[in-house]
Amino acid sequence: MAGVDIDDRSYVATGTLVMGAGDFSTPCESPRVKWRLLLLILLQALALLNRPLLFSVAAELLEWFVREHPGELEIECGTTTRKVHYDRIYRAWQRCASLIEQGAMELRLPGIRAHYAQYLEAARRENWSHAHLLAELLSIELSLRETRRSARLLADAKVPRTKLLAEFDVGSSAMSQDMLAWLARGGFVASATSVVLIGGPGTGKTHLLIGTFIALAGIGRRVRYVNASALVNELAEAVDKRRLSRLLEPYARYDVLAIDELGYLHLDRRGSELLFQIITEREESPSLMVATNLPFGEWASSFTDARLAAAVVDRITYRSKIIETGIDSYRLKSATNSN
Repeated sequence: MAGVDIDDRSYVATGTLVMGAGDFSTPCESPRVKWRLLLLILLQALALLNRPLLFSVAAELLEWFVREHPGELEIECGTTTRKVHYDRIYRAWQRCASLIEQGAMELRLPGIRAHYAQYLEAARRENWSHAHLLAELLSIELSLRETRRSARLLADAKVPRTKLLAEFDVGSSAMSQDMLAWLARGGFVASATSVVLIGGPGTGKTHLLIGTFIALAGIGRRVRYVNASALVNELAEAVDKRRLSRLLEPYARYDVLAIDELGYLHLDRRGSELLFQIITEREESPSLMVATNLPFGEWASSFTDARLAAAVVDRITYRSKIIETGIDSYRLKSATNSN
């Protein structure tokens, strides 16, 4: 990037005003004209005396002239007209602004690039320190990055629709507000604790999975939602194409993997083994969330091999929290009440 011209930089730093050549000795009859001229002289004096605070106050008054008369200011002093040029100040500012724009672009700081002018104005108006201004600019940049990162994580989670924990109807469920808050905080992720949601159809298990994942993405956790049958089909296809290990690697890197609707469909021997493999890959490491409509004692009906079903239950329930969502369907209850 090109550097700032030294003369222009010192010009802005000291606030020196370049006045057009001419004699200001002609009597100024108008009090308004005298006030304008006095302001210009005051600005020059404060700059030379290195009084930045007082200079900024006087500069506030000069800005009125800048807005009203872009380019140059004509001061009528008796019968003589003199021009005070401040184009050079603005050229220096525009050059600095261009450097900030270019630097923010190259350093990938979109928040600072979009808001620096607004914050510089606030800093000048409210007399912020340099450290305060820098902190505000960094804060807006970090906030923007956090928002964008959360959006990327949520897109990567592949949740089928938006369901928030705050929208969950606790009054029609066996769930409590404390349990919803526990899920939203995501403390179970740090301790590699798994969560198993057990309940009948329509009791809000999918809502809880999706709502928890949206909350976790908001605090920077990498999560992935998948339906049990879709996961088994994806694993079987990967085996056929001899790329199973390549598929398992990204699944192992997620902080939380959610398997929804486990137990709704009967799995053949191959599907059961593949599901067992992906669960085993996550044993004693990242968390797992599972939603099922079957009590553990009935999982053998969903798996071809009862011993394999027992092994899957053992892996899932190890270091896990089991949450019962009830047996009464919320959707059925809502439909009944509406009729």
